[in-house]
Amino acid sequence: LAAFQGALPVVELLLDRGYSLKATDLMGATPLLLAAGKGQTEVVRMLLSAGATRGERDLAGRTALHMACLGGQAYTTQTLIKEGFDVDAPDNGGRTPIHCAAFAGFIGCVSTLLQNGGNVAVEDNQGRTALHMAAERGHTNCAQLLLEWGAAVNALCYDRGEPSTPLSLALVNQHAELADVLVAWGAYTTEGLRETAAVLIQAWYRGTRVRRLIRLNHIDVGYVAH
Repeated sequence: LAAFQGALPVVELLLDRGYSLKATDLMGATPLLLAAGKGQTEVVRMLLSAGATRGERDLAGRTALHMACLGGQAYTTQTLIKEGFDVDAPDNGGRTPIHCAAFAGFIGCVSTLLQNGGNVAVEDNQGRTALHMAAERGHTNCAQLLLEWGAAVNALCYDRGEPSTPLSLALVNQHAELADVLVAWGAYTTEGLRETAAVLIQAWYRGTRVRRLIRLNHIDVGYVAH
């Protein structure tokens, strides 16, 4: 509780009295994770100096960096990265800190992660990228930033077993402004991708047949063109 509330003198007193850094709440969160999620940066520093480690995770497999991003704590996020926390560490579902920041819509955390080597294309266990997260939740600014950093606008994920593009998720959840941004970047719905793929396959097949006929009939393409 002291770590959660940022009560630095109390934390220091508890540490002096031998309070365990490994104590957890019902979700498996240690004092370090709780402090990170609330942006208690000085407490985070104190706990790390006292022996808290980068390997601490809650029951969902989240690190202190995941918690800072879920809480929108950009300064704490930067501090943890400087302390050597892995920007692309996955939790039990394959979600990295950038997934968490995009899901919660905290553009400051998204930006901090990207500027420090966060992988914009990393997928969770269902194939979702940070852009899928932002699209589903309607976080337009986060989506725009991710696209500027090279996020694949038509990446497919398999949420609940159904293939979805970021645009499909934005439309299903009625995020019209975000959908407009995605379309401006060349986005398709899942159905649109299928139709485009079908057209490309047919064009390739027709092109292959034409090339074969030209070769078999010894047609001079240069002569025909003139």
